[in-house]
Order: sequence, then C-alpha cells, then structure tokens
Amino acid sequence: MAVVSASERIDEAIRIAGRLAALIGLAGTVFIFIGIALKPVLPGGLPRGLPGQLLFQLIITFALAVAHLAAGILFDRGDWRITGVASEGWRPLGLLVGAGTGLAAVAVPAGLLLGTGLAALDPTGGARGVAAADLALALLALTAAEELAVRGYLVGLLEARWGDAAALVASALGSIVVLLMRDGVVTPASIVAVGALGACLGALRVVTGGIAAGFVAHYVIEVTQAFAFDVAPLATGPGFPLDPRWHGVGPAWLSGGSAGSGAGLVAAATLGAVTFLLFRARRRLGPGAAHA
Repeated sequence: MAVVSASERIDEAIRIAGRLAALIGLAGTVFIFIGIALKPVLPGGLPRGLPGQLLFQLIITFALAVAHLAAGILFDRGDWRITGVASEGWRPLGLLVGAGTGLAAVAVPAGLLLGTGLAALDPTGGARGVAAADLALALLALTAAEELAVRGYLVGLLEARWGDAAALVASALGSIVVLLMRDGVVTPASIVAVGALGACLGALRVVTGGIAAGFVAHYVIEVTQAFAFDVAPLATGPGFPLDPRWHGVGPAWLSGGSAGSGAGLVAAATLGAVTFLLFRARRRLGPGAAHA
C-alpha cells in the first residue's frame, strides 16, 4: 500500500474543498437567478405557509441539480458515480432495499415504543391543515433538496478520495447541520438520532452506488411519519401544518416525545443496526452485483 504524505493529504483536501466551493457557488448563482426571475411574479416574496416552503425547496432542488450536472461534466468528465446518479444506483434491488430501510426505520422503533408503553397515539391529534397530495409533494421536495445537498456530490467525492468512513461521517454531520439550521426543537437525543439517520442514508449511498436508494428510504420515512403519526420532519421547524398524534409516555430521549419516534435513541439504535446490515450485504447490493 502506498504511503500518503501529510502534504499530499493537504493538497487533496484543498482540491476537494475547491470542488465543493465551486459546486456551492454554482448552485447559489442558479438560486439567485431564479429569485430574480420570480420577483416580477412574486413581488411580495414567497407565499406564507406550506406553499412557500414547497416553492423554496423546489428552487433549492433545481439549483442543486443544475450544479451536480455541471460538476459531473466539468470535473468528472461524465463519470456520474461521484454525483450519485450513475445507472448502477437505480437498480430495482437497490430501490427496494431503500424502501425497506425506510419502513424499518419507522416501524421497528415505533412498534417497540408503542408495544412497551413508552409511547402512545393521542386520539385528539391528527388535524392536518393541508391536503394529502400537497403534503406528499412538500415532503418530496424537502427530501430531494436534502439528499442532493448532503448525499450528492459531497459524499461521492469523499468516498472516492478517502473511503467509506469519510462518506458516512460527512453524511451524518450533514444531516445534523440541516437539523440545526432549522427552527425546530433540538435535543441531544434528536441530534444523535438524526446523525444515525444520516449515517444510514450515507450507507445506502455507498452500498448501492447512488443517491436513489437513500432518497427512497428518506422519503418513505417522512411520508410514513407524516401520514401514520402526523409527525412533521425534524428539520422543518414550527409552522408545519401537522398536529402530532405521537405522544411519548416514557423519557423523551427514548421515545422522541412529540417529535416522533425518529427523534429518540431507540430509532438511533435501529438505524445503527440497519447500517451494519447494509454493509454486511454490500456484495449483493453494490454496483458490482448482478443487475436485478
């Protein structure tokens, strides 16, 4: 194994930082141009409530998609593995594993907490201030924006240069940063749980060779939480039009409290176990596996 000197590591880190800065700069430029184009149509700014959140997330998603497309062409000469949209990442098996991961991430901790009496469903909750289709679309836009921002080019580049561990750490930290940037209630347990979710989604990115499986898992998690328990995504903050039915009876650091099972340590432990299993199954799920 070749020995890499400290100066070579520094040079590599500078190159990675330069690429990421270019990606962010391009996405920001696209975002600004879209804002300028929309100003005559929306002179008062984005609408309030869910429509404004939806439009904002769609703009971010489009800007990030354009930036990823440019990065794949300019930096990687059409090699889409780093951007996460290469063909191997869209195999049916990987997408099914993503859906199963999302269901397990909700069903296992929720079942354990409800079954042991550490959580309950409040019959007085569940009032939605939004149509089901609008809610599903808003969650879709929110999930797409986060997956591109956190587990797109950043994780692909770190995996290619520094390996799986760097990719998982970056994915976990990225999800935590998204959580901290919003106005929701943040607790030490929710930070751990969101970090575990980020690591698990990062594992899907690494194991399946693309962002599609992680996106499916993330979207299944958000939709299941929203429609089964009327729990808003942790990163949305107050004002999301859902009245939670999920009620933590036991300690909030276990049950997640009113933030849902995904904000507690039971969920974090579940996600840690799923991450381990994903890497155990890597030979069957990875890009080198036979096409499903």
